[in-house]
Amino acid sequence: MGSPLNSISSKQEIHRILSGAGRAKGVTALVELETPMTAEQIRDKGYITFTNALFEPAAEPAPVYWDSRSTMFCRACSGDSHALTEEFRSWVSTLTPDDDSTLRQFGLTYDRLTKASSAGKIYGYIEAESNPILLREILKKSHVKTIHVIGINKNCELDEDGRTCHSFLWPKSTQLNGLTYRKLDNE
Repeated sequence: MGSPLNSISSKQEIHRILSGAGRAKGVTALVELETPMTAEQIRDKGYITFTNALFEPAAEPAPVYWDSRSTMFCRACSGDSHALTEEFRSWVSTLTPDDDSTLRQFGLTYDRLTKASSAGKIYGYIEAESNPILLREILKKSHVKTIHVIGINKNCELDEDGRTCHSFLWPKSTQLNGLTYRKLDNE
């Protein structure tokens, strides 16, 4: 998998970039796994819940990517990594070879989707607007090949009108989305 914005793949260089982001930035990044794994294998590594997966990298025009948060296309999707692969497979099962011409407009094919669905292997996933400290801890994991930084933005919460950004800092504590660093370090 190539980096969306650059070709930096050295873990040391990525760590330096993430360290420079500070506590006031949210980082969006593609976490690339060393080898493709099932969602269960990723969870067994002690990682938190993830809601999306790259089921096939972009060797062709488009990657096979699935986001399990509920949308108009998948009202039954739960945003739960335990059901991620099953939800993707369920959606693919609704397709037929007749859908191929439409899928090709998105750089996909019926065959690619059915093969990716059958394999159920995840090549990576996207961390959106995440704590840079969390990403540095993920980067240390032996099953993570690298992290491709897609964007670093001001970390903010929108007010009620949805237009005004109020900056906030990520916590300094060892808590990362409810898990401690010690929990993350368990392999």
